[in-house]
Amino acid sequence: MRAHDAARRVRVLPNQLRGLRDAAGLSTAEADRAVWAIEPGGARYAGAAAVSRILRELPGYAWLARLYDMPLAAPLAEAAYRLVARNRHILARVYSATPECARPGCDCYAEGE
Repeated sequence: MRAHDAARRVRVLPNQLRGLRDAAGLSTAEADRAVWAIEPGGARYAGAAAVSRILRELPGYAWLARLYDMPLAAPLAEAAYRLVARNRHILARVYSATPECARPGCDCYAEGE
């Protein structure tokens, strides 16, 4: 996503970053369950709604975010999001993604902390 956000309008942080959950007012379970988008004014979005909100900030992707507003799209998007979220470990292996917290210098909680 960062590659599509040249203006740095969206700040991406791992939910395991020390102090982040407390600052965002999220429980560990909430943070582990879904991606969150939290606006400076305090509006909060979780799951597919958060993805839609993030896409609205990325040049060239606002049209995709508008699909979420179509009738019946939100429940379908949320179901698809839950399916992907349950299987994100598979996607990480397929795409050889390095978790943010595995990168040098990231101050994350240890597993299960």
